[in-house]
Amino acid sequence: MAYRLKLLLFLRRLLAGKSGWKPPPHPAKPSTHNYSNLMAKNLEQEELGSINIIAAGTTLTGDLISSGDCRIDGVLKGNITSKSKIFIGKTGIIEGKIQCHSIEVEGAAKADITATEILSLKASAVLTGNIKVSKISIEPGANFVGNCVMQNPSPTPIPGIENE
Repeated sequence: MAYRLKLLLFLRRLLAGKSGWKPPPHPAKPSTHNYSNLMAKNLEQEELGSINIIAAGTTLTGDLISSGDCRIDGVLKGNITSKSKIFIGKTGIIEGKIQCHSIEVEGAAKADITATEILSLKASAVLTGNIKVSKISIEPGANFVGNCVMQNPSPTPIPGIENE
């Protein structure tokens, strides 16, 4: 009983601010975040391979420029430029120009595509437009309407044929 009384008196003094008890000080941690612009990506995120996602049910009108990977499950009406990989999911739709390192398409695109590496069209893909790539992979069932230019970054010469 005496213990409860002491506890109640302590709590009453604590709530009144007269107990003399203070919480221990927390060591200050240096902040590594740049809070000047919360919407801006910092360089560390870019180097770690951040992924930009346009989710299903989202429509974006305008140009998208990124140095990280991009996944499109919604609708993008505009141009997209990425130094990395672009993935268009089954529900994804792009209308515009696409420039990237590599691209994988499961959804639909009405676009001219320039990829420095590979374009991969999955069985559910529908692509209308011209493409300029180094390598291409088309699964059976994929739809592609347009022109294709295969261009290696450094073409190897063919013996017996003069290069211009």
